[in-house]
Amino acid sequence: MTRPSVYTEINSAIHQWDRELAEALAAEGAGGYPVVFEEAIEGAGRFAGGAGRHGAFNKPSETS
Repeated sequence: MTRPSVYTEINSAIHQWDRELAEALAAEGAGGYPVVFEEAIEGAGRFAGGAGRHGAFNKPSETS
């Protein structure tokens, strides 16, 4: 499954090409925010559940 951020990055690259730097940076921030927010919430939930702690990226039930 492809992460939504991949599509956001491709779309951003295509649509920012002809913009001035300040305009491109503003659009980049506005367009990327929803995906970053969504993935951050999901990642924080996994971390709270134990994933990633002490170098363990498996689900907590898989580390037993």
